[in-house]
Amino acid sequence: MKNLIVLSVFVIASSAQAQSVRRPAAANQTSVSQGSAVRSSTVTDPSIQFKAGLGFGTISSNNPAGVADNIGSATGLNFAAMIDLPMNPTFSINTGLQFIQKGLSSSGQADLGAGVGSYKITTKVSYLEVPVLAKLNFGQKSVRFNIAAGPYAAFKIATSTTGTFSLGNGPSQDIQVESPNNISGMDFGLRAGVGTEFMMSDSLSFLVGADYDLGLKNVAPENAAGAKTRTFVANVGVGMRI
Repeated sequence: MKNLIVLSVFVIASSAQAQSVRRPAAANQTSVSQGSAVRSSTVTDPSIQFKAGLGFGTISSNNPAGVADNIGSATGLNFAAMIDLPMNPTFSINTGLQFIQKGLSSSGQADLGAGVGSYKITTKVSYLEVPVLAKLNFGQKSVRFNIAAGPYAAFKIATSTTGTFSLGNGPSQDIQVESPNNISGMDFGLRAGVGTEFMMSDSLSFLVGADYDLGLKNVAPENAAGAKTRTFVANVGVGMRI
């Protein structure tokens, strides 16, 4: 009987000691597991954005080339690399560099030697543009909406002009038109835009947006009435939180 009691005490003591040894190991395992977790991106992390799309531009006065019958829009390309810097979950600063084509088209009737026919002339001015926008963000993490506004400065890098002419209902033929040389080397104005951000993962999003540039500078100084750019831009892109 005495031996049985001694054996029972030994078994209980051994079991308690084994449990005390196992507990720190489990705690260490939990600590290691927590330490190896990867931090998820949040809406307050900066993001790099790449966008591309089409622009539809015109000029608020006469064609700088001197043709002013019927003024219409010119379609151009735009590409942008932007950075979004959140100050808090609802407010951020959006800036970067954008290639954008602005300009206008004009059409009317003219006699180019073969008789009176219809012409259309399109002038495109390519700029490198730097917008600085204050942006308000709304919505849940999975789908967020935004509105933005702020100034921009644009620097001209190229000007091109194309033209077509047709007699009556005949086919159009290309004509040579000299590009205007009186376009200012710089433009500035105000931009306003709206957009939607669809989160594809914690760090990657799909972007859809539209912007409107309101030029404030007379880009054709020889035009006393003033010639100011007006451009609507639609674009899509991707954003990557960093």
